[in-house]
Amino acid sequence: MRRLLKEKSFIFGFFFLSTIFVMSFVYTHGIKDPNDKPQAVLYNENQELVARAPFPPSEDFLLGSDKEGKGVLTNLIEGAKYTIGLAILLSLFRILLSFILGYLFFILPKVVKDKIEILCDAYHYAPTAIFAYLILSPALIAFSWSYDDKSKFYITIGVIIALAIPILSVYLMREIENIFRKEFISSSRLIGGSSIHIFLKHVTPFLIPKIIIMFVQQVGQVLTLFAHLALLDIFIGGGKQVIMGVDLEGNLLMESFSLSSEWGGLIGKSWNSFMSYPWMLFGPILAFTLTILAVNFMASGLIRWNQREYNMPSNKKINSSPSVLNVTSENVFSFDKVKLTEKSG
Repeated sequence: MRRLLKEKSFIFGFFFLSTIFVMSFVYTHGIKDPNDKPQAVLYNENQELVARAPFPPSEDFLLGSDKEGKGVLTNLIEGAKYTIGLAILLSLFRILLSFILGYLFFILPKVVKDKIEILCDAYHYAPTAIFAYLILSPALIAFSWSYDDKSKFYITIGVIIALAIPILSVYLMREIENIFRKEFISSSRLIGGSSIHIFLKHVTPFLIPKIIIMFVQQVGQVLTLFAHLALLDIFIGGGKQVIMGVDLEGNLLMESFSLSSEWGGLIGKSWNSFMSYPWMLFGPILAFTLTILAVNFMASGLIRWNQREYNMPSNKKINSSPSVLNVTSENVFSFDKVKLTEKSG
């Protein structure tokens, strides 16, 4: 851990994410006034109409406001805990389930494993966002009236978790197979080690660094998936339909809004207004970009740490250890020498 803390890129990414996450909780539960409601229309002292939301960036709204009158910066701070927290939680479930399923794949017969690998390799070329949309759209769009908000939320996170499990499970299965081919695993079997004992005591320590790297990478992929689904009007924290006015034919103008101020939802609801009110989209995209960049910094730092800790050349390890003896052809123990000695005696 001391060597990991020396990786500047990891420290930068971790500090950035932690700061935003803690700031979101502090603002929502400590600074924000629950009675403060946004105003979509502003009046002057004479009760004359001054401006109507969305308001452009100004001293009162640093990044502008949305069509409800809520500041974009306020929405970003409030939604940070949901966006980052959900991405971390879903990535954790992805890794845990894939770890269990990867071991179950490993103990299957080779014929079955080959079939599973073929199916999952084909899955690499399928866009995850399209798959998620095709599965979620019946429940969240076409027949949304038949599901409550809690059911929609659980269905959404379940699909996001399940979509990554096949690929991750096969990857972990291959890693487990590579580790089981190593010589020390054969030695453990010869001295009576059971399969579960070998897996827990010898294989798992080799997998933990790679699992940590996979976890951080999955956080970035989940954040990207949030943004893609929001463009398709699928909001992770739930959505609501708001009447924004009436058109010339008397039809109600409805727009979708995110209930949790999750960043993907902020992008989705602002996409159609990009040409008229670009500041509504600029803030969420900037927040997503910086957060994913911080995650990538963490992943690159972890990869360098893993290479230094576990992939050091064997010569370097031997030379750095003063207790290693020089092994030559003269002092190597040989059963042939024992046999010759016995015959001569």
